[in-house]
Amino acid sequence: MTTRSTLRTGLAFTAAVAALYAGTAALPSAEADGRAAPAKTTITFEVPDCEGCELSLTQARWDDSATYGVRTWDGPEATVKDGKATVTVPSRRTWGMSVAVDAPWDGQLAAVTTVAFRYAGHDLGDEVTFADARDERKASACWEGTRRAEVTLPLAVRKVRVDGVHGRVDGSIAYVDRTEGWLQPMRRTYRGVLASQDVNVCGPRG
Repeated sequence: MTTRSTLRTGLAFTAAVAALYAGTAALPSAEADGRAAPAKTTITFEVPDCEGCELSLTQARWDDSATYGVRTWDGPEATVKDGKATVTVPSRRTWGMSVAVDAPWDGQLAAVTTVAFRYAGHDLGDEVTFADARDERKASACWEGTRRAEVTLPLAVRKVRVDGVHGRVDGSIAYVDRTEGWLQPMRRTYRGVLASQDVNVCGPRG
């Protein structure tokens, strides 16, 4: 099963549960100021020590007119080469974007490794070390986004042991090493590992 089909498996359930309540947070600043944004943004992911890692970009936002009440966008995929992966996307697609990581060493995982843009208790711009990340129990998979034409996102991806489909296997922890702007919701992690079994629907509803 592909990364995206794995993520979509639980989408209907996620939407049904979330329909029981509506978020109250304000729109993110990047989206609120969207009229000033360029049409496209080039994102360079700096990912040392993860040669061959595959990054998959998605955006899922609440939309009552869409199937299951969620409108999704499948962005490009990119493979890390010489420590970098670069993609160009519509700027508006960065608002609430999530990034999945498939590392060469991953075993048969029970969920898709997802980049943590912010761990609970960290402020915007805080440096995040591996030791910090491993102590965290909640994180957001949702990037606030950007209005810039070019942006660089340093990612840390490390091999760790996780619960797989058939017991403990090699998996990954993935996070930005300096806290980025984020959107709700915050989700539970296991020793800092943020994993997704369905699409991450980002931002408030309603």
